[in-house]
Amino acid sequence: CWVCLVFGGCLFFCLLQHIYNFFSASTHRWSILTSLLKSNAKTVKSLSVTRWSSRNDACVSLNEFWDVIIQVLSTIELDKTEKSETICEAHGLRIQLEKLEMAFMAVLWGFLLNRLNAVSKKLQDVNIDVCTVLELYDSLIHLVNSQRDAFDEYEEKALSKVKNKTYQSEKSIKRKKQFVMMKLAVNSLNE
Repeated sequence: CWVCLVFGGCLFFCLLQHIYNFFSASTHRWSILTSLLKSNAKTVKSLSVTRWSSRNDACVSLNEFWDVIIQVLSTIELDKTEKSETICEAHGLRIQLEKLEMAFMAVLWGFLLNRLNAVSKKLQDVNIDVCTVLELYDSLIHLVNSQRDAFDEYEEKALSKVKNKTYQSEKSIKRKKQFVMMKLAVNSLNE
């Protein structure tokens, strides 16, 4: 899969599928989720091996109901009648969703896949001419190139989704620096 060429993309889409699997594996969990959604709302979606546009559908529903999904996972986590395995799984999914990296991926992939899906649908029109095809492909190339400078815009949208305003990698770098500093301090005391 081309998405998996980017490690973060692979993790993100694995998380999307895991969220779907978690809710769809239990009618009880599914009913908790759907009870908090609008009556005509899209629910979480599965990724399809044969239909790449399913990634767009999954991103749309995740972005639209980000807070609701986290709320439902928290509710399941706190429910003492749930199996410990279910509570742990809900906790793990919630922790992943609350990471800034995942929010960033949801915003970025949501935008890109939405545009790719729209172009794909136009390309499937039986009456499309070659000039239009070339224009659509050029527009996609221009879109992707223009998004390289839009990091701050995506980050701002991602920051609005999560409470944790720090990237996980920044935390691990700080911990490594602290560990190195502690190790140097211990070594200097031993000398």
